Order: sequence, then C-alpha cells, then structure tokens
Amino acid sequence: MPIYTGVVPPELWAHVDAEADNIVDACLTMLKDVSWKTPKTDEDLSVCVGSVPGSKFEAVRATMDINFPIASCIGALAVDIEINESSPADVRKRTLFRHEMTPNQETLDERTKSQTYVKASIGRECKAIPEMHLIMQFVTTSPSSIVAHREFVIAVIVRELPSVNGCRRAISALRSLTHPKLTDIFPEASKDEKWVRGFIGASCFLFEETSPGADKVKATFLSHADPMGKVPAMVANAVVINQGKALIRVSHHLEKCNQ
Repeated sequence: MPIYTGVVPPELWAHVDAEADNIVDACLTMLKDVSWKTPKTDEDLSVCVGSVPGSKFEAVRATMDINFPIASCIGALAVDIEINESSPADVRKRTLFRHEMTPNQETLDERTKSQTYVKASIGRECKAIPEMHLIMQFVTTSPSSIVAHREFVIAVIVRELPSVNGCRRAISALRSLTHPKLTDIFPEASKDEKWVRGFIGASCFLFEETSPGADKVKATFLSHADPMGKVPAMVANAVVINQGKALIRVSHHLEKCNQ
C-alpha cells in the first residue's frame, strides 16, 4: 500500500482533538508509574526498561541532558519529517517511509516555523511553544530478515506543559490512532508489501529546563509498543532498549545545525 497522501477527514481530526489530553496523560503516567529497572549508562545517555501491567512487551525510557533551549529541542523533532523513495539511503536505514499530516494551514505554518527553532539564537526567542495536533504514518525497518517491517498510524500532540519552579516543560506525545474507521482511511498493507501494522500505546519526547530560562534541558524519551503480528516478546524486548538512542540523534542534529 502507498503511504496515504490524501485529505484526512474532519471526523478523524475531531478524534485526535478529543484524545489529545489522554495521549499526553498516558505518557506522563507511564513515566511515573512503571517499575523501571536499573538503568544502563553510556556516557551522557541513561536507558532502562520496565514492565507495563497487562503487556508482555517492555517499555523503554531514556534520559540525557541536551545543551540547547527547550524550543530548539522541539524544533529538532520537526526537521526532515518526510521520508520516501527519494530520501538518502542512510536516512531510510531506520525509517522506510514517513509522512506527516496537519489539520489546517495554520498548524502547517506553526510546524514549519518550529523547524527554525533548531538555531539556538531563534529557539531562545520562542517564549511559548504553540500546541499542535498532527497525524503521522511511518514504516520502521526490521533488523531481521525474518521479521517484517512495522507500519504505524499515530496522533502526535505537541504541547507546552505548565512550568515547575519557573522551569519550562514541553512534550511531543504520540499514540496509535484507534478510530473505528481508521482502516478505511489508512488501509493496511498488502501481502506483497509485507508490512505489519503495529500499535504504540504511549511514546514521547519530554523536555524540561534545568533552571529557569536555561539553554539546557533534561530530555526524556519514552516508548511502549506492541509490534503485533508474530514477533515473540523475548525478541522485541531484547532490542527495545536501542530506541533510547533517539535522544542522541536529537542532540547531534542540534549540534550540527549550530556549528
């Protein structure tokens, strides 16, 4: 099946709007309530896994400090979103396809503007991160020839959270869409493509200033997903910890943009 490039119907956007608070709350609750195991630390990155009640698949949590303004970190997540057949091979090594959809021109303009925040001098001037509700479809590549690529259709909520002790906080939270007409709009892959639609229950990037107005944040990445299909939990749990490297990619991208 091709990646969907049509117009998302209003009822699906209404569903995203209605679920926005639940999507954010699910991420914050999981970060707090999961019984996390002892983290593994490699240089600045700390990564751990934890058991989620009712699921045989483990969640992963990663933390590290990133020496850039909070808006710059949010902006880094908006850069190079679109991935397709014309993208460089090294980009498609992890993600085969990715396409983001916005409900209106205003949101598209805000998302485009946020890309400029990767420059620390511009991100520093952003005093309020606008809320954005987005839909994204993407296909992640499988590291194993016997495991099919996974495709996901998710809602993404970008939101500035209430400050704590004067320190700003912002989140990009996501979860798989569960609308009853989802497969009518986003048909599942054919047997020829051999993609399997997975389910993300909670995932986010959370950025928190280390002190009020600081050009430094504590960054947290969370992900809990069910790959669906016939992937044994033992196999999925053995590699889930690698997802924590997403924070390193954010940090490296910001460093590159500010050289």
